[in-house]
Amino acid sequence: MKKEYLSFAKYMVSLPVNDDGAFEVGKNDFNSYSFVIPKGSPSNDFSSYKTYADAVLKRIAAVVSDNTSQKRIVLLLSGGKDSLSIALALSEFGVPFETITFLRDEDSKLKSYLEKVTFKMRIKSTFISTREISDRFDYHEFKESFHFASYPMMDQAYLFYYFGLKLFIEHSADENFINDFCFIDGMGNDEYFGHLPTKKQQQSFALSKMGFYKLVKSGFHRYYLRSPSESQGLLSGLSYFFEIKVESNIEKYFSYAVSCIKSEHDFLSFRAFSRGQYLDKVQMAYKIKLASTALGMSCFLPWEDESLQSLVVRLPLGFKFDLKEGRNKVLLRNILTDKLAWSQDKRGIDLFVDLSVNDLRDFSKDVPDVLSDRIFKAKLASFDLKKRAILELVNFYAFCTTHGVNDHDFIKAFGLK
Repeated sequence: MKKEYLSFAKYMVSLPVNDDGAFEVGKNDFNSYSFVIPKGSPSNDFSSYKTYADAVLKRIAAVVSDNTSQKRIVLLLSGGKDSLSIALALSEFGVPFETITFLRDEDSKLKSYLEKVTFKMRIKSTFISTREISDRFDYHEFKESFHFASYPMMDQAYLFYYFGLKLFIEHSADENFINDFCFIDGMGNDEYFGHLPTKKQQQSFALSKMGFYKLVKSGFHRYYLRSPSESQGLLSGLSYFFEIKVESNIEKYFSYAVSCIKSEHDFLSFRAFSRGQYLDKVQMAYKIKLASTALGMSCFLPWEDESLQSLVVRLPLGFKFDLKEGRNKVLLRNILTDKLAWSQDKRGIDLFVDLSVNDLRDFSKDVPDVLSDRIFKAKLASFDLKKRAILELVNFYAFCTTHGVNDHDFIKAFGLK
């Protein structure tokens, strides 16, 4: 199996850098990185709030309109800051669109809120439950989607995106306009809008600075004793259950950026450089692109537009994050609170939460039993970790077998026979 495939299986990403030159390349890349946070404290002067708010909303509407001509715009609306800001911008500046939302079992309050918002905007909204998506799963169709993948898709939410969009198309597409959809996703701005870590990630990073990870080369303990870059999310769930033998240049590449961390602002720059630039772009933003392409549709991520990025980068730091309050994307929070009475808690892409053991076994029935059973039978692993690992395994297996890897080599790559 290719080395780069194994890197994805363990780290979710693969860096195209030779091991010998990884440090120097990482140093040069970080020194020229566009989104390093400048020194100084965020400004508390919000007198220009309305000017900046109007400019950002107007720019969002313009980039969507310019890039989706003659298309039926469908926004994936999660209720989070990023997608809801896009909805508000399109609504205020008269860009026609509709929405689709994937709901978990416990999302009744979220559904009620979004129904009120979309009713106020006078737009059509569609809600699809994760149960409907799970029931729609078909491994052959799922595997076929990976013919369009240029590298492994490890994001656990990919299955939900692919079959959720497929259900939407099947239920609402007019036969005469089957290729007319353009799916809009809110991914893409964490890198430059104040990418704050979770408490667990902060703790993991602090632990990584002690260097314990260097003493534990393998085993499930290594999953918790992470290196600085791994603590930002660059470690798969599979790495808990399997000793994936791949020599990586990831630590060397990021080591210079780690050495530059002297303050909280420096840490945010490192987080943007490591997680934002790689994991978010390579995996999280890629799932809508792969799913749309595989379904014969187009997609667009407004927050990836360079003109919108440039506008946000120039915002005063106080409009991006508040370290004392642990809040990011302050400008978007204020806009949505003022205009849509928004007060949602961060929930992330956790669509797999409601999956049962039977769901996971159904998804993984085509995967060699020796691999899936190792995950199912692990006694110390939490069920949530097992869910994540099974979904990653199904993704990885579908990609590899689609790209010429046989079962024997696939199993061998995970250190088993």
